[in-house]
Amino acid sequence: MRNRRGPAQAGTSTLEGKRKVEEGAKGSGQLREFVERVIAERRITPPMVQQQQQQPIPPAPLAENNNPVGELNDVRTIFGGPETGDSSRARKSYAREAKDFDGAQYVNMTEHIAKFSKMENVAITFTEEEAKKLLHPHNDALVISLRIANSRVHRILVDNGSSADILFKSALTRINLGGAKLTPVLTPLYGFAGECVRAEGVITLPVTTGEDLAQITRMVNFLVVDRPSVYNAIIGRPTLNAMRAVTSTYHLMMKFPTENDIGVVVGSQKEARICYVNATNGESSAKGKENSIRVKNM
Repeated sequence: MRNRRGPAQAGTSTLEGKRKVEEGAKGSGQLREFVERVIAERRITPPMVQQQQQQPIPPAPLAENNNPVGELNDVRTIFGGPETGDSSRARKSYAREAKDFDGAQYVNMTEHIAKFSKMENVAITFTEEEAKKLLHPHNDALVISLRIANSRVHRILVDNGSSADILFKSALTRINLGGAKLTPVLTPLYGFAGECVRAEGVITLPVTTGEDLAQITRMVNFLVVDRPSVYNAIIGRPTLNAMRAVTSTYHLMMKFPTENDIGVVVGSQKEARICYVNATNGESSAKGKENSIRVKNM
């Protein structure tokens, strides 16, 4: 049976080791052999290991974006517009709402959007049969036509990544609202490269979506932007959320609940590809805009 050493025996062993070291120093080459044997038995720690253990661990090197090397970058979305408030205080208050919300409490949504009790629990789905009407494979954008005020406006981009609804000034001019005035806006828009775009102002117009009994009308606050574009307007999250719309770029389709049925807006693959080609060629909406908007007096 192996004997266990107590504290006294351990101290005796240490003194014995010290004596052996002193005696080993007298013999040529015996000291090195003894030290190597003690280290191999793990009775002492090598000096280099002790130094490594005592040295603090240096911080991870940082890349140019101040993220540790090897870690992923944080990529944010495009944002801007006055939908969350047209002042710094209003935007901070809007952000705090989500910070303090735990997701467990019940939210009364009737204060924010119109609800249709008949269609409350009807699921919105997309089928493969609906996708067969398109050319595949494709990576086309969802480009639709909507009735804005007294006009049928074509080449409208549906952009789930946009925090604002945008109406380009060239399209607003062709809608011809009889000199409607714009409301000033302070909050700018920011693009992919961080460029700042100042809007001419805000105009509120009725937008009707859908056909026949399955249609809804919402008042939309458009930011009017005086920039060349292949699109006449951009429908972003404010209007999509107000309509409770669900989009599918695979089906090039948008669906939303109405009082009687599920409304459907089908995108134009032809218009989407024309806009794509014009944009990549550097062409703006100034070319071919005669066919982009049909004006219909209501």
